[in-house]
Amino acid sequence: MKFLHLGDSLPVRCSVSGASVLLSQIGLAAVPRLIHARSLIEHAVVSGCVLAGVFVLGRLCKRLLGVKASAPAVVILHAVFLWGVYLAVIRRAPAISLVMDVVLNLELGLIMFGMWRIMHSDPGWVEHDSIPVTDMESAPDAPTITLQGESEDRHLSRRVRHCRICKAHVKGYDHHCPAFGNCIGQHNHVLFLVLLVGFIITEVSYAACCYQYIIVNQVEEKFGTEMGLSGRLAISTMTFCLFQVTWQVFFLAWHVYCVCNNIKTDEWVNWAKYPEFHHNAQPHRDRLGIRFHNPYNKGVFRNLKGLCNQR
Repeated sequence: MKFLHLGDSLPVRCSVSGASVLLSQIGLAAVPRLIHARSLIEHAVVSGCVLAGVFVLGRLCKRLLGVKASAPAVVILHAVFLWGVYLAVIRRAPAISLVMDVVLNLELGLIMFGMWRIMHSDPGWVEHDSIPVTDMESAPDAPTITLQGESEDRHLSRRVRHCRICKAHVKGYDHHCPAFGNCIGQHNHVLFLVLLVGFIITEVSYAACCYQYIIVNQVEEKFGTEMGLSGRLAISTMTFCLFQVTWQVFFLAWHVYCVCNNIKTDEWVNWAKYPEFHHNAQPHRDRLGIRFHNPYNKGVFRNLKGLCNQR
């Protein structure tokens, strides 16, 4: 059963994704030539504005033309573009050692393999005629739910949630990840976290190599029309990676917090509609006081152990 929702026409969505990637990277690479920034910091600020402008312009154009991009294709094409720039430009710097070259290429290769795995992984799909109560974690006081079409004696744990995008029920549902075109659930949650850490490490490594290239070739001293295409690509791709790392670090911190407290993103955002997270407090006048209570939190160590034991 395939749940990669890439639209009605896959070639069209991939073409739009490719155009979006090229437009973003061309815009970033054009910043040093069009705007005479005096330092990398100024360049980063201007690049951020350009990237935001390209994103808004792209959204408007896609809406006017009635087309959509494929988020997984955008992620893959960005990775391919960075890898291509590294092979064609960055690795030529004398400061890039053989060990660093091998490590970065291995990291990029593993990232591509990891994306393929998670895009085609089973996050924990639950069929309507299955009863996965025995292998699911459930709070002692958590009631059960019955899916439409099941008999009364067929129940599922409260930690089976419904994904509106995939239109399916998922064990340990955390969220639907548009970047990978798949749900993140009990069976691929660990892979998702490992892949997120891998992205951060790879992008930091790539940015470090770009910085070495910039220093060796004195690119920073040639801002403006004197800078060649190689220098502009080194700076623009390094800036892009640093932007990516910035939000990914906060994203990873959030997921580490959720794992340590044994709560899913969907449960944290929508806890009010899940009765097991309700703690009745003293009523205030005509309002029923309901506070958040996490019945699944067993302590950091046991929560981490439970994540590692998920199958």
